[in-house]
This record gives sequence, C-alpha cells and structure tokens, in this order.
Amino acid sequence: MVFIGCWHVLAALLLLPVRCSTQIRTLPNGPLILGYATHCGEDRIIREAREGVNVIIWFSTNLKSDANGHPSISFGLNATCIASVARELMKEGLETSHLVSIGGWDAPHPDTNFTAKAWWDYWKMWNKEVISRPEVGFEGFDGIDWDLEGNDELESPYNHFSLECIDLVGRMSQLAKRDGFIVTLVPPQSYMDSSSPNFDLNLTHAYADYMPQFQYHSWNSYAAFLALYGEMPDGSGPTFDLIDIQLYETYSRACQAINQAGQLASEYLLEWISSVVKGWEVDFGSFPPLQTPKQMIRIAHSQLIVGLSFGSSDGRSVYISPKEFGVAYRKLPFHLKPRGAMFWNLEYDGGKVNGTQTTVSFAKELNTVFKVRS
Repeated sequence: MVFIGCWHVLAALLLLPVRCSTQIRTLPNGPLILGYATHCGEDRIIREAREGVNVIIWFSTNLKSDANGHPSISFGLNATCIASVARELMKEGLETSHLVSIGGWDAPHPDTNFTAKAWWDYWKMWNKEVISRPEVGFEGFDGIDWDLEGNDELESPYNHFSLECIDLVGRMSQLAKRDGFIVTLVPPQSYMDSSSPNFDLNLTHAYADYMPQFQYHSWNSYAAFLALYGEMPDGSGPTFDLIDIQLYETYSRACQAINQAGQLASEYLLEWISSVVKGWEVDFGSFPPLQTPKQMIRIAHSQLIVGLSFGSSDGRSVYISPKEFGVAYRKLPFHLKPRGAMFWNLEYDGGKVNGTQTTVSFAKELNTVFKVRS
C-alpha cells in the first residue's frame, strides 16, 4: 500500500498549489504467492508470509441485508487478530497485501436490492470503522476478492448468476478500483474456461465427456465480467488486478487431463496458460439477455494467477505440485509467464496431498520458483 499525493496549480497567476491525496492500495512488486486464510492463527499466518506468501486473502464475507432491510456484511474472523498479523509483517519488512473475499461455495450471492454504489459506500465504511486498526498501522483490507460460486442444492437460486448480480459485481469493482483498491476474481476453472466457447449464467452444467453425473460446472460465467466490465470506463486500465483460476475445481478440465488422461501436470500447464493468455472466443450472443456479442476473452499474463490445492483422495480434485508448476513456469517465455500462484489454503500448508503420506509446503516451494522472500 502506498500513498500518492498530487499537486495542482489552480491558476497560473495565483501560483497557489492545492494538494489532493489519494490512498492507493498496491500489490507487491514482482511475482505473487497468494494464500487463503480461513482462520486467524497468528503464528501460522506469519510463518506462511515469512516463507513466501505476499498476498493474504481473508475468507470470507457476504453482502446481505440485515433484519431492518439495510446493507450488512457478515464476517467471522477477528479483525484485531488480522491487524496484529499485518502489524508484525510490517515490522519485519515483509511487504504483504491483505484482501478479503466475498462469497465461497454454498454462500449467498450479494443482495441486489442495493445498488453497486450503496454496497461500495457501505463496504468502505465497514472497512474503516469495523476492520481497520489505525492505532497499530492497519488501514483495513487493501481490496476485495470475488469468489462467488454455486451451491450443493441443485435447486438453489445461487446456482445461477442473475443479470443484476453480474452488474452489481462489475460496477462495484469499478468503484473500488476508482477509489484505489485492489480487485481480484477467483473463478473455478469452468467459470473461465478457455477450452469452450459456451456461455450462460447457470452453474449446474455437466461435462458430457467427463464425470457427467457431476452437475456443478459453469459455462464461462465469469467471462461476462471481463466482456462487460474488464476495462475501467475512464480508460485508465483493467478493472481486475488479478484473475486467480481454480484448477482444483471438482472434476475440472485440469483434473480430467492430469488425473484421468495421465498428462504431465507441467505439460498441461504450458498448454493451458498459453490458451488463457492468447485468448479464446466466447459466444455471448447465444445468451440474448446479456446483449453482448461473441468476442475473444484474454487474460493478461500479468493478471493471471494459477490456483492450486492439495487434491483429494477420491480423485475429484487435482493436485499439481509446486515442482511441476515450476517446470512449466521456467519454460514459459516472459510474455506468457503468469503473475504468480495461489493455493487453498494456509491452514493446510505442510499437510498431506491426495490422501497420501506425502506432504507439501506450497509457500516454501513456490518461493523457490518466484524468490518472493530471500
């Protein structure tokens, strides 16, 4: 996080400078290692940051109305503990950004009875009045991480993105970016699927060629955020700082290629990263309510974050080792290298993978790839 001051001359004759200061929240320079924190265990979180994590995403909030019909943000973590972690990392000189996620699997989507501006104004107030601890130098979260997903109950309204929800997320993201905050997206792989042109807003699709009994995939739903809101209205740049794609989605295309077909994870990553950065065509026109034509969707290599996790013993979720990630990363030319990697989650780090006795430390091993911490 940095503070940028600007000086303007009101009138050349007066020669009187007027100062305007804008607080700009920035990501650390260079490669990034992102980790989700579902609890605030100070010692563990601080250790993970020392070992390499330089973006902590605190999980999770929901944007709901309260009993009186007013905006409300639910959050289960202790803000004083988060501030204590942030203070220690600052004290040790470990540059780290702190984001807060919105959503998660089985979580409600934001209440669209309120406008994007109403939600953003409320979020800023909440971040300042409830979360920040200025007495220890913690100015609240540096931004928001959109993690809107589906629901175990097939008939749940949250297995569909409404047009109002798409609009709220897009406009709120642009307001956040305008005000100097970081904004990220974290779609499961099918929600941003470079292997398919299909598009709609339902989250209950199945792959005909792979585990067709699993009915919780999307058809590129998150691509709508890039098509409609991917660039700031004033032309100042992209709305979304990072796009973290969860390759560990249940029965993902990555899972199909690696776990079922036996492709080397490093080879799959080389192909997949190239396809995402070079772009793929999404047929938005097949979904008339969006009123958006077919177009190419591209994720800049400087935005792309590869989402990893510990896999599962039943083969539903793919485990890609940091070593295999490193092999792919080193082979990629600069214009295709992703900005970094994310893993779910910090509490599991150092634990077993795929239900085996093998353990992995994502923070340490990704740090050998990116050299985030010396």
